[in-house]
Amino acid sequence: MDRSWSPDDKEFGRERQAFLDEHTPAELGHVEHSPVLLPECAPRWLATLFDHGWMVPEYPPELGGRNATLRQSVMYIEELAAREVPRSLHFAGYAIVAPTFMQFGTPGQQAMAPAALVIDMRAPGVEVSPVRHLGGTAEFVEIAFDQVAVPRDALVGDLDGGWAVINGSLDHERSVTWFESLEHVVHDIIALAGPDADPGTRRAVAEAYERASSLRALGFGSLTGDPVLALHLKVATSELYSELLEIGALILGPSGAVMDPAAATPRRSWISDLLRGFAGTLAGGTSEIQRDIVARHGLHLLRR
Repeated sequence: MDRSWSPDDKEFGRERQAFLDEHTPAELGHVEHSPVLLPECAPRWLATLFDHGWMVPEYPPELGGRNATLRQSVMYIEELAAREVPRSLHFAGYAIVAPTFMQFGTPGQQAMAPAALVIDMRAPGVEVSPVRHLGGTAEFVEIAFDQVAVPRDALVGDLDGGWAVINGSLDHERSVTWFESLEHVVHDIIALAGPDADPGTRRAVAEAYERASSLRALGFGSLTGDPVLALHLKVATSELYSELLEIGALILGPSGAVMDPAAATPRRSWISDLLRGFAGTLAGGTSEIQRDIVARHGLHLLRR
């Protein structure tokens, strides 16, 4: 894929730099990468991104964007990663729910905030039970519905098109996994290892960086619409992400097992993220399911 920048790309880059220089909260540079521990500035940051068209740059202005190209959006994500600034601490909202509404929703639903839910979780009959995972936090929930009444305008897509909506949501979830998580953790590992790391650590970090760079190149290639690349990226990135977190925990040695964010290294508790990272091989379809999809729909292999 040609990565030379057009005049429009260069102007986009200047606008991006000016916005981030002026508006990025200082606290975001010290945020642990956890959707559970949200800093006070998180809601204000989301509102600022939306109001200035930087929430999802490829969206129209009324939906928090600026009609950017996909290439420009990737440029934006790269810059956020280089600055170690999270675009959002609510991944599901902008990466899954919002594009699903864009693809399947009615005009009224598209006007909702990116994090809007189809069913009001406070509605009578909705029971939410937290589910704790290996890291000790409850980022997942089990939801039970007991005679819940849902208004007709809460329907996303066609009445009989639920499967298409679910598959569309999964596609959106997979499409962003390849880039944002890897960029942040690669930068953190390089900083953690430092220039005085032993040869074995330097080799492990260098190999991880090379693999992440290769996946970044594949990610740019997937913007051309190659379905095989898009299918492969979710498996490769989620598994590399877990490997990177393990490298970070090994670099730290015994202190890498600290789970208390207040006592952990800046920006993340490596062991907590490592335990949480296993969920990445489940999100958007398990690695086993995804490999089957790659084989059948990407490579057109037949089952025996």
